[in-house]
Amino acid sequence: MEQPKNNKVNTSLLVALFSLVISIAALGHTFWQSWKYEKEELIIRIAPNVESLPIKFPAINFGKEGQVIQLPFKMSVTNNGSRTLSLLEYRTFQLIGEGPIEKNKKFYTGIDGGLFNLNGTEAQMPTSISQGETIAYIVYVGILAKKNVIKILEPYQNKTLSRRSMYKVLGKNGTDLYGNPIDYQENTDGTFSFGVQGKANNNPIFVFQWKTGKGNKFVSLGGDYIFSEY
Repeated sequence: MEQPKNNKVNTSLLVALFSLVISIAALGHTFWQSWKYEKEELIIRIAPNVESLPIKFPAINFGKEGQVIQLPFKMSVTNNGSRTLSLLEYRTFQLIGEGPIEKNKKFYTGIDGGLFNLNGTEAQMPTSISQGETIAYIVYVGILAKKNVIKILEPYQNKTLSRRSMYKVLGKNGTDLYGNPIDYQENTDGTFSFGVQGKANNNPIFVFQWKTGKGNKFVSLGGDYIFSEY
């Protein structure tokens, strides 16, 4: 009579274990669905080809390191996640080495020249971005230009000078904003071609960073010689 009793106990134990496995699986599925729903994903694209807006000459001078000139960049921010995001903070840094961005970034006065809506008004923070939504901004980034470049541009500091016009002025003098030698050709109709001779040895790379309400940080890299699809 003892054998059937043991079988009954074993069967009960198996049923209990099976129920536990089902419960754990269900709980795991619930957590997965919750994580999937709460997942944040922000795509940032940077384009330097902003020709119509003027460059800025803030009175920020770092001596031998250079003087700050602020250039406009176009930025698109797309919420590719599964929920509405709250964007709390935007920052710009210069990338100065290889490896983790947090250990290889440089921030200086004037590098963050401001975040603006496409109509020219200053963007307000914080802001929210819905799932699938894309917001476009103009961001100004401060470049440390050397003295020889500043000397060329000095006559234009109190005038409205577009990015394209600036490169035309610099191209005629055989240089770009960063001191790279330039091949410059101007046509009779006023158009021109502008290209770096060989490799752009002086090519500052900038980090564009957004921080969400959950504390997640999303970054993209940009610069005059870094072209991302916009």
